[in-house]
Amino acid sequence: MSPTAFTFAGLRFYYTAIRRCPMRSRGRLIGLSRPTLPLALGSAGDTISSLLQPPVVRTGLQPHTYAPTSSLHKTPTARDIIPEVQRLKNAGEESTNTPGIWPDNSSEGNAVPREHGGQLLSPQKGSSRAYHGPPQLSIVPDVYFDQDFHLENPRTFHVVIEKSEVVTPNSTTVAIQNGDGPAPRKALASNGILQEKLSWYMDTIEVHLIDSISTASTEFFSTLGSLRELHAEAAGSVEKIKAIRETLATLDKHLVGDGLALLQTRQIFSNLQQMNDAVLQLKHIVDGVARSESLVDEGEVEKALAEIDFIELLMAGERDETTGSAAAADIHLRDLRGAVALQGVVGDLTVLRSRIGKLFESKVHDILLRDLQRHIHSVSTPEVLLRWGAASQRAKGNHPREPSSFPAYMLMTDELRMALSPQISGLDRSRSISTAILAYRELVLREIRSVIRKPLPSSTDDAESVKSASTSNGGRIRTNQEKSSVLAANIRALDAVDAEKLLSDIFIGVTVTLRRLKTQSSVLLDLACTIGNSARFPTTKPLNGISDNQAPTFEIQEEMHVAFDLSNLLEQAVDVSLGKINTILRVRSEQTASLPLAYFLRYFTLNLFFVNECEAISGRAGTSLKNIVNDHIHTFIQTHGKEKSHALTQGMDVDSWQVKDFTTKNNIILQEILECSTSDPLAWADASRVWVPLSQGDTDEARAADKVTTEDTASGAIVDEETFLLPHSAILCLEGVSDFLRLLSGIPSRSLDIAMSLVSYIQLFDSRCRQLILGAGAVRSAGLKNITTAHLALAWQAVSFIATTIPYIREFVRRQGPTGQSSANLIGEFDKVRRGLQEHQDAIVQKIVDIIASRAGTLCKKALETEWSKESPKDVRKYMADLARDTSKLYKALSKYLPPQSVRQVMVLVFASYREQLGKALEKADLETETGRECMIRDVEHLAYKLDKFEGFSDLDAQLKQIIESKEI
Repeated sequence: MSPTAFTFAGLRFYYTAIRRCPMRSRGRLIGLSRPTLPLALGSAGDTISSLLQPPVVRTGLQPHTYAPTSSLHKTPTARDIIPEVQRLKNAGEESTNTPGIWPDNSSEGNAVPREHGGQLLSPQKGSSRAYHGPPQLSIVPDVYFDQDFHLENPRTFHVVIEKSEVVTPNSTTVAIQNGDGPAPRKALASNGILQEKLSWYMDTIEVHLIDSISTASTEFFSTLGSLRELHAEAAGSVEKIKAIRETLATLDKHLVGDGLALLQTRQIFSNLQQMNDAVLQLKHIVDGVARSESLVDEGEVEKALAEIDFIELLMAGERDETTGSAAAADIHLRDLRGAVALQGVVGDLTVLRSRIGKLFESKVHDILLRDLQRHIHSVSTPEVLLRWGAASQRAKGNHPREPSSFPAYMLMTDELRMALSPQISGLDRSRSISTAILAYRELVLREIRSVIRKPLPSSTDDAESVKSASTSNGGRIRTNQEKSSVLAANIRALDAVDAEKLLSDIFIGVTVTLRRLKTQSSVLLDLACTIGNSARFPTTKPLNGISDNQAPTFEIQEEMHVAFDLSNLLEQAVDVSLGKINTILRVRSEQTASLPLAYFLRYFTLNLFFVNECEAISGRAGTSLKNIVNDHIHTFIQTHGKEKSHALTQGMDVDSWQVKDFTTKNNIILQEILECSTSDPLAWADASRVWVPLSQGDTDEARAADKVTTEDTASGAIVDEETFLLPHSAILCLEGVSDFLRLLSGIPSRSLDIAMSLVSYIQLFDSRCRQLILGAGAVRSAGLKNITTAHLALAWQAVSFIATTIPYIREFVRRQGPTGQSSANLIGEFDKVRRGLQEHQDAIVQKIVDIIASRAGTLCKKALETEWSKESPKDVRKYMADLARDTSKLYKALSKYLPPQSVRQVMVLVFASYREQLGKALEKADLETETGRECMIRDVEHLAYKLDKFEGFSDLDAQLKQIIESKEI
């Protein structure tokens, strides 16, 4: 039978069962929900079997405590009856055919429509009737789809019958209709309409069931066939499993027992063999430790390390493939490092490695220290100082010529690398790199202290050491405090040359050591890289499976870098050096403050170079040393100013105020001062050239010892084409100014203090010159008889000369000095000094005029005392002759010492004084005769004859003659 025929047969059976079941059972059958229609075929059997159950079981009645879901369903009316049912009711026909589907009218030859796509097909062409598709499930009330649909439930039944009576009304019903009781319920005609509606609902559901069953039947039977095949395969598999189990039972009985016994025997033999191998392995390990100790005692450290590496491999259960050793070659090795018996061996190997590491450490330290010491003794002091000077000039923005060769601290690295390579390799194999490097750090600091201590004078030998050892001390060994006192005294006793050599040796020794130390660090790191790439390491594995001695290259370098910690070591070394050097500088504070200028500038330059070098090497600024040197500079500026002021005062006090020869050396000093306004003289930069011995330079002592010869002399100092004839005081002041400017050029950072000291120095010259010449102090200090016009003229020249150099000095200070308000104030001080000098010049001129005016006044009094009527016109009176002579001497003296414009300035004032005094005298004189008038005119003509060639005389004689001629007799 085909699946389709089977489906329709099942449907017919189901349809017949529904038709034959009572109405109450039909309600149970139609209690389906719309979503369960596709599963109707699977649930059909369950539905049919439920008909055979007792009513209580099959209905599943529930207590009437709640209204069913469909209790709110609207009661159907006559208008709700389907038209087809209504037609059948009116016709009185009773038929079992389902209304609204198709009638069973075989007489008309109408076949049942085919099912296709869930729709009923229309009848064939020529049929007298029209067929329609199945009605929608929505026409069936929701109560029939309730999960708990039971007609036995009175409430459900009440909804199904639509609240109608299913029996004929009785008398009671009639009485109620007559008004004696409640309104009667309407009854359906023979219950036909209700039955037709129920049948209509069931037919609708059946059509949809048929459609769903037809759609799912093909897949159902396909699945059923597959299930049968799976069942057949499972049955075959069960038979095979049964046969295999029987075979395994036989094998287990005859073979497994004997096999287990054999395996147990083999396991016992393997365990005994492993125990034998482990004992032999332990024996080789113990023997290797003994050999290693013997090799270390004999100094064969390389062989001892190889033996230790072999032992560690043997303990780890590995073979040394690189050496090809035959020891333990025929036994099976295993990892024995966890064995209790080997804990002592591990400690012994650690001790042996430590002993070997100490030997390599000693060799490495010896090589490195000897390299440092060799480098210190091999460096050239001038070369190092020249390199420092070039670095200082680069810091200032200059670009001096660099030395053509590499610095000494960068040379001879190949020899150092070759000497260190095997030793560093041994340190690495003995796992002592960190220990050796840390110990070397301490040796470096000790070497730095030794470098500083070696150049120092003896702490036991002093001027009284022999006497004290034989008498007072009685051979007693001096204490550390006594040694420190002797050392301090010997340091103070050093002269300028020895003190400079001491500092230069210490500074160079410390810095070249640190420079070479950086080179050594680079060599060590390079060697660490080489060792990591080429050295043989044991391939032992720790318990965690990670190798602890087969470190990569970067790990070896990192270990060495961390242990060396070069930046920290350099900082410590610089701090140690500065601490010792600061002590030495403090001890010599008094001697440093009294150094000659050239030596002090070299002292400052040396310290500056050293601090810069330390900062370049380690980054340390050397603040403590800078503070000490700054204190020394401050003290030196004060001391230098006092010494120069004292020397100037003494020199001016003994000056005879005569013209001093202005030598070539004096002219060089003057040219340097004139040049400094635009650029620093090269000679002043010599103070910073500490790499050149001072004996080859220009020192104060050498300058003082120079002897003036004829070739060295010059007529005078020339400034701006103006010649100055100077006394010794002016030249002494010029030299002092030059020293101040040299100091300012060498220490520009203290330009404000130095410039103010220079201002005080020039002011001292000005005030002392006033006291000696204008105040006539030179009469007492230098033993002069009186202050002459020549003295005044020389004083005027000296003051004018210094005032002329002030603008050049001021511009130099402006370039070197600070900026801002401080610079403006400082420049104002120099302008104030120059105005003071110019006022001094005016005072000297006025002094000259006052002297000659006073002389002229005395002579004019004699003119008033003359009896002009008794004088001869042919003679010249004495007062006029003296006045002309004195004026001529004045003019000659002024012309000798002063420039023409200054002479003219003085003579104009002198002749103006003559005009006033002579004019008044001649006007007041008694004139009684013409002879007296002629005598007066004769005197004026003599004055004009003697003085009319002098500048400023002008028409003095004409004015005097006019006065004489206007007098009445």
